[in-house]
Amino acid sequence: MCIRDRFRRDLRVVLWPEERLIFVRVPKSGNTSISRAIPEGQKCRISIRRLKRLHPGWLAFSFVRNPWDRLVSTYHQKVDLENAIPEMMIDGVYRGFRERQLPVRPDMSFEAFAKLVCSIPDSKTDKHLRSQTSFLVRDGRLVVDVVGKLERVDEDWKIITHKAGASAVLPHLNRTRHKPYSGYYRDPRILSLVADRYREDIDRFGYEAPSGG
Repeated sequence: MCIRDRFRRDLRVVLWPEERLIFVRVPKSGNTSISRAIPEGQKCRISIRRLKRLHPGWLAFSFVRNPWDRLVSTYHQKVDLENAIPEMMIDGVYRGFRERQLPVRPDMSFEAFAKLVCSIPDSKTDKHLRSQTSFLVRDGRLVVDVVGKLERVDEDWKIITHKAGASAVLPHLNRTRHKPYSGYYRDPRILSLVADRYREDIDRFGYEAPSGG
């Protein structure tokens, strides 16, 4: 059923054939917890054409996250040496950033990281830094039936499983351990840079800038 290839436009998914569910994975938006919520999920890549062939019998869904929060989470897992996952790092830099030849420096400040990220378009950056829209929209249309939000993950997960006639408790893995993300945006220039970079996500999924940092 799964089609594996190297094309960037193919979707990274988890399939649950028995429940007839397709989870389209967006990096840094609750992937680990959701992928493990139902046993025996099949991780793979499928083309948009293949996804359409599975309709209308399957329910396709995804989750998104506040772009400002998502960027802070990425920074802590991929750059901040106190929180980064060691086996994913090469000389203090996340290996995916190395492979994409992004000029990320070991343990650089969040402000410097944000400025760098906002200067690189989706087509030239790592998957963790691409807009969420780039994963979920093709030709101006969503590729999934339901988009949940990480900020209300338990509520939206119940809605999705109810639609699919499934029953599964959502585990909460890889919980955030840094301070509230709003505290990273005391400089309004950084706030605006991120807003401009991820404008499509903000507008399409209804997010607002943090306040009271």
